[in-house]
Amino acid sequence: MFEDDIKRVQARINQLSSEVNKAQVSAINRATRKALTLAVNNIKSQVNLKAPYIRSKLKVYQRATAQNPEGVLGAESRGVLLDRFDGQQIVTKAKHPNRSKGDPLRGIASGYKSKGVTVKVKAKGAAKFMPGFYIPLNNGNGANGMAIAVRTGRGQKDYKVLYGPSVSQTFNYVRNDISAQTQEIVISELLNELESM
Repeated sequence: MFEDDIKRVQARINQLSSEVNKAQVSAINRATRKALTLAVNNIKSQVNLKAPYIRSKLKVYQRATAQNPEGVLGAESRGVLLDRFDGQQIVTKAKHPNRSKGDPLRGIASGYKSKGVTVKVKAKGAAKFMPGFYIPLNNGNGANGMAIAVRTGRGQKDYKVLYGPSVSQTFNYVRNDISAQTQEIVISELLNELESM
């Protein structure tokens, strides 16, 4: 009789242990998804990128399991063309307007020529002017199939395409800022799971 009671208690302890493990895994996975949203909002507060674009570069690389109760959030390591930061072509009247055909591809009307570009990299503050120019991209990447470049010499191909801070770079910067909040979310989710058991 006493041995049967011990076995029932042990079975219940094992069952509870299994249920707690399941609750932990579920809480971690929900917290990881919420941390992704938290990361998107924090990155958006730092750099002038659209939330859907930021989200497309973030990913839950590992979901928690009973064997490995850990969720891993990361960002795709890929450069972001400077044009994506609200790049705008700036024009000025050509010295000889009659000779200037303009450039429809870059949005330059006849009689005008490129003066430079403006970009707004940081989320706060005004756009900044720079002496860059637009070039078409062979692979069609970028917000409009164009990229901002600067001259590195006098030759036709002497230029360098410019990039802004990537989502992965900014994520590495904000991840410490959101770690404490993420831990609070994990605890909150776990408590909710345990209360519903």
